[in-house]
Amino acid sequence: AIARALAVEPNVLLLDEPLSALDLKLRQHMRTELRAIQQRVGITFIYITHDQGEALTMSDRIAVMSQGIIQQVGTGTEVYENSQTAFVASFVGENNPFHGKVVGTEGGDALVDTAFGRLRGRNVRGMQAGQPAMLFVRPESMSFANGDAENVIESQVLHSEFEGSFFSVFLRGEGSKDIVMSMTNSGDLPQYQEGQSARVAFKAERALVLPVGEVADE
Repeated sequence: AIARALAVEPNVLLLDEPLSALDLKLRQHMRTELRAIQQRVGITFIYITHDQGEALTMSDRIAVMSQGIIQQVGTGTEVYENSQTAFVASFVGENNPFHGKVVGTEGGDALVDTAFGRLRGRNVRGMQAGQPAMLFVRPESMSFANGDAENVIESQVLHSEFEGSFFSVFLRGEGSKDIVMSMTNSGDLPQYQEGQSARVAFKAERALVLPVGEVADE
């Protein structure tokens, strides 16, 4: 089907979830092949997918849409690391949201009072003191807190999940939303039992402070 479409030398090729029916390993192989074909023929591919791994792996630019409106366009790194809206931050990958109010700004950071204390993150949207805000931090950006850590959060461990190369710890968050921390399996991870209290932390440069807005459904 791809060969037939390319035979007419189109200016743009639209691919609507072309790999959705394939098993995982074949899908991973085919996305590499499609990327190589696109670079070889030089035709713009518009690739529609619900698989975020495919989008981040294959794309030069990604458009994130909500209810027919484009929320952000950028490279995979830009969309993932520098989300510009609460929807993009909550939709692309896993993210931990903390609701609060901006109480001050320092340099390129904003300070946000939350239910877990005062947290600091990158002020990418120029938030001002007094504005309601959401601070987002990725699970892989969190770690168990040491003595001089910044942005320390203390909460109750709900459960943990061993995924082979990764290990995730789930802590009680705001409302029904858990706080998730993911770590590479180094072989010497500390073990926490359900109900124990744990202290986790993150660096300010790994967190985003954004205006309150629509978030993606679970």
